[in-house]
Amino acid sequence: MTNYKLSTMYFLFAVLMQPVYAGVNISPVILEVDAENHVRSTTITLHNGVEDYPRNYELTAYKWTQNEQGEEQLEPSNELVMNPKTFNLASGEKQTIRIGFRQAIEKMNIQDEQSWRILFQEIPTPLTANGIQVSVDMSIPLFVTAKPNEKAPNLGAEIIQNAGQISQLKIINQNDVHIKTMGITVVDTNEKTVAQYDSMKYILAHKSFAFDLGNIKSSKNLKAIVKVDQIVEPLIIHINE
Repeated sequence: MTNYKLSTMYFLFAVLMQPVYAGVNISPVILEVDAENHVRSTTITLHNGVEDYPRNYELTAYKWTQNEQGEEQLEPSNELVMNPKTFNLASGEKQTIRIGFRQAIEKMNIQDEQSWRILFQEIPTPLTANGIQVSVDMSIPLFVTAKPNEKAPNLGAEIIQNAGQISQLKIINQNDVHIKTMGITVVDTNEKTVAQYDSMKYILAHKSFAFDLGNIKSSKNLKAIVKVDQIVEPLIIHINE
């Protein structure tokens, strides 16, 4: 299998935190479909709020997975139909795109949640009079489940050692669906911060990711405080040595 790693990958993921970017409003910023409702499609709307700045977009669908290191893996997918697939978005105009599966969701034999990425790639237009042009690509996640998730997030954490030295903390998603962390803080028994990961991170169903712990000498009695999207109280995870 060939994995396509886009050069703008991390920029595209950051866009998801901003429903408005470079004058383009996107709604919703996360697409979700479940087989229980017998629906195989959904819609997304773009609004160009930039005066005298038309935009042209081309859409591409990618199957989205993560490897053992938590790195994003994208593979072009023909399972989805997008209408329209290319379009012009004039200043002040809106465009609604319908995104659907070629077959019924209930026939896809989905166990764990499955995920795709819809890439909105901006096609450059002729330069404006001042010669300035900024192209903005956007990547929107699409999640598909057998039924709506009603379970609370369940995460695990363990230390990764390299040559006998503590090197990384591994956060494990033990759920059948994705989780979006908004920041992770590692503290000791005195509640002193010893390591921190401030970036937003999707962890797909039953996947994990690891980040460096720096110069921590001992992992005894450490715990991870994980901020999770749409959950008020952070999750407290006692770290397995």
